[in-house]
Order: sequence, then C-alpha cells, then structure tokens
Amino acid sequence: MRRRKETVIELTPLLDVILIMLFMIMSAQSKKTEEIQSQAQAETAELNSRIEQLTEEYADREDKLSAQLSDTESKLSQAEAQISGYEAFREYSDVISISVEYTESGERRLYIAEGDSADTITFGWDNLRYGENSLNAALEQKLKAAEENPVFIAFVYDSEKIYRHDYDMITSVMDTLQSKNNDLYIRYTERTDTNEQE
Repeated sequence: MRRRKETVIELTPLLDVILIMLFMIMSAQSKKTEEIQSQAQAETAELNSRIEQLTEEYADREDKLSAQLSDTESKLSQAEAQISGYEAFREYSDVISISVEYTESGERRLYIAEGDSADTITFGWDNLRYGENSLNAALEQKLKAAEENPVFIAFVYDSEKIYRHDYDMITSVMDTLQSKNNDLYIRYTERTDTNEQE
C-alpha cells in the first residue's frame, strides 16, 4: 500500500509578508491623514485669520458709518433748527427785494418782489420822476401792510449795467423811508450777471 504524501504549507512567512504590507499601507495612510490634517489646519487658520480681518474691517466700517450717521443727524438737526428760524422770520417779518432791468428801447423795469408776487414799475428817460414816485408809493404801501412786523428790503443790482441816476434814485427812496421807519432794514447787494461770464 502506498502512503500518501502529505504536503505541509508553512503560513508563517506568508503572514509575515501580509502583516508587513498591512503595516506599510497603514503607515502610508497615516502620513496622508497627517498631511490632510495639517493642510486642513492651515486652511482653517487662514480662514480664521481672514474672518478676523473681515470682522475688523466690518467693525471699522460700522464705526465710520456710525460716525457719519451721527454727523448727518447733527447736521439735520441744525438744518431743522435753521428752517424753524427762517419760518419764524418769514412769519413775523416781511422781505422785499428790488431789482432793475433795462429793455432794448431804453425803458427801465423796477421789480418789487415780496414772496410769490412781484410788482413792476416801467418808466423811461422822459418820466424819471414817475419812476421815483411810483417806487416810493409802492414801498410805503408795503410798509403799511406790514403793520408792526419788521421789513427787510434788499436792493440787488449789477454795477456794470445800472445807470448811476437810477442807483441814486432807488437808494435815495429807500434811505428816506428808513429814516421814517424804525422797523425798516435795508441791504444793498451787488451782483454780476453769471450768464455773461460763461
């Protein structure tokens, strides 16, 4: 009878190889994990730094906007106070402006404006006295209508266009009226024609 020969396979070396390979794979995986973790930490640190920078910028902008808002509110409050002052001024006083214009035919047009209304006095070289009397009468009528309110008259003129006689006549009428009325205030305002300067 023949004996069967049994083959014995030694698994120990094979297990050693498998364990070594497993150890190498785990080591490589561990290195990759460490690299990913360090990269993630670097990115996280960079993001945190960027967030801090943006937070500081936002805080700075918020402070600037808050300061601007406070400044705007202060200016608005001042403007409201000025508007209230102007409204009270307009309510308890009368403001009249006088200006003169010349037509191509040589006539003068005196405009006496008060609020939204304006009176016009037209006269020429041949009736200068009429212009003077009409201006005096119109201003006296407005002074009577003002009753006890103070009256402010502003004479606005262009020194390069107005005739000397007209200037003297208007200022003389206004000065005479002021000498008779304690509540009359006069202002002479010289201006130049801005359209001709352009």
